[in-house]
Amino acid sequence: MASLWDDEADVVIVGYGGAGASAAVAAHDAGAKVLIVEKNDGGGNTKLATRTFISPQNNAAAQQHIQALSSGTLDQQTLDSCLHWMSQNNDFIRELGGEVEICPPGATFPSLPGAETMIRYRVKASESERGGESLWSLLARNVEARKIRILRRTAVAKLVRAEDEIIGVEANQAGRRIRIGAKRAVILTTGGFEYNEEMKREYLAGYPIYAYGHPGNTGDGVKLAQDAGAD
Repeated sequence: MASLWDDEADVVIVGYGGAGASAAVAAHDAGAKVLIVEKNDGGGNTKLATRTFISPQNNAAAQQHIQALSSGTLDQQTLDSCLHWMSQNNDFIRELGGEVEICPPGATFPSLPGAETMIRYRVKASESERGGESLWSLLARNVEARKIRILRRTAVAKLVRAEDEIIGVEANQAGRRIRIGAKRAVILTTGGFEYNEEMKREYLAGYPIYAYGHPGNTGDGVKLAQDAGAD
């Protein structure tokens, strides 16, 4: 019997920016066979970012700040998970072989309560690296060192379901449709929708809004999740 899949892995990651690279490293180090599917060449907004990331203190003031940023819409479980993992960002960078240093300015919204907990850091970089390149270079080196496979120029078009479970993806690669099976998980790390005017009109107050970001951020992951039944 012919296989249902053209390719297969334990964990299939859709999108190869900073989040996709981090997820790939974490899944690999947990023992999974990982495959990354990227519609462009990789890097995403991380490579274009303003060189910093936040590794906040995990305390009541930080919770208050993030709740203020979200206008009080986050449930407690999500908030606890967010701070639990964000506060370990520096440890993660060190585990990957990088060094961190504090990098001004401070919090983006300093007038909100708890802003003092939102401490910005950057990966120490060579003089030739600018923007988010130092962070992206560190992540990409770790993906490469683990020999994690990447399908570039491959755009995921559909999540494949079996009843209530996501079991793979369908993607367009060089003019043909391929099916990729995921034995354990599909992870969507596809960025936002800065370059999708229809979605911006629908979801963002104050339209028109223009953002500097990767032109591949067209809301693919949001639409994939919606098509699979997400709100």
